[in-house]
Amino acid sequence: MAGAKHLAEEGAFVYIAGRRQNVLDEAIKQTGPNAHTIVADVSHKKEMVMVASVIQQEKGNLDIIFPHAGQDQR
Repeated sequence: MAGAKHLAEEGAFVYIAGRRQNVLDEAIKQTGPNAHTIVADVSHKKEMVMVASVIQQEKGNLDIIFPHAGQDQR
């Protein structure tokens, strides 16, 4: 999350994908107004393609992907 927050603070539009809306809602609070969320399970190729498609439709391009599927922050 620190990387997403830093990029958003520098003016990047950041998209955070995850399976649970409540976790995504908290991520938005931590990341700021340049962050957007998409509910998806990115461990599934079909959903990862959907995430990329949504971003391209909304912003026109996709510059960087940080794949952190299955990462636990304990």
